[in-house]
Amino acid sequence: MPLIKSVTKLLIVDDEVELCSLLKYFFEDQGYLVGVAYDGEDGIAKAKSMQPDLILLDIRMPVVNGLEALKRIKECSVALVIMMTALADMALLDKCLAAGAHSYIFKPLDLDYLQKTVEDTVKEELEREIAPILWSEELVTGYDDIDEDHKRLNQMLNRVNAGFNDRVDMRTLHALFSDFLIHCLEHFEREERLQEQIGYLEIEFHEKEHQFILGEAEKIKNHLSAIDEVDQASLDTFHLLQSFKILWYQHLITADRELSNC
Repeated sequence: MPLIKSVTKLLIVDDEVELCSLLKYFFEDQGYLVGVAYDGEDGIAKAKSMQPDLILLDIRMPVVNGLEALKRIKECSVALVIMMTALADMALLDKCLAAGAHSYIFKPLDLDYLQKTVEDTVKEELEREIAPILWSEELVTGYDDIDEDHKRLNQMLNRVNAGFNDRVDMRTLHALFSDFLIHCLEHFEREERLQEQIGYLEIEFHEKEHQFILGEAEKIKNHLSAIDEVDQASLDTFHLLQSFKILWYQHLITADRELSNC
């Protein structure tokens, strides 16, 4: 089951060695997997081999400049690219945006602002990925109990995500997710009993699917219980919740397809 990765791969391309070292240490401390390249040509090669999720790319570099590197990176990578520059050359920045850059940031870098820019960019992409995956009244199995379970659990999971976005206290967020987990377990037991009754042939597969989902949910529950303050909730928490949301929607789609054909 494909999931959004819980670890973001970040590539830093800049000829300033000390700056690269600082950014590498800074973002690794935030939980990112970080690669470094010191010129445009090396940046293109690293983009191919590393396949990062996000690239911080300096505009003025030796060997291959940032704009040319951006064009070639876009031929081999789907990574989002944030350009870095010390020059207020808006015409050049417009060319970078036209060539596929996501955004740009000015030097000297403010680490707090850079961190927020990177986190907002990652969140924006995650939200874009899950946007097409929507549950609706049309996504039904034809079994009323199962469909009501799905609808109720979907609403509960949405409340968890809304609570995180609204920065509710962590005790409340943990309670919301724990409640979801209890009802999810009850739902899976009900679904497995139904599959036995109707003679469904792939019961073992769905039991494994259910155990996997419950295992991932337990990890999130433990993660939330380890956080004392709202401010400690990180991009990793966001990744976990969004990844689980996709996993849950995959279950809805699978159940709809499989049970509706029985």
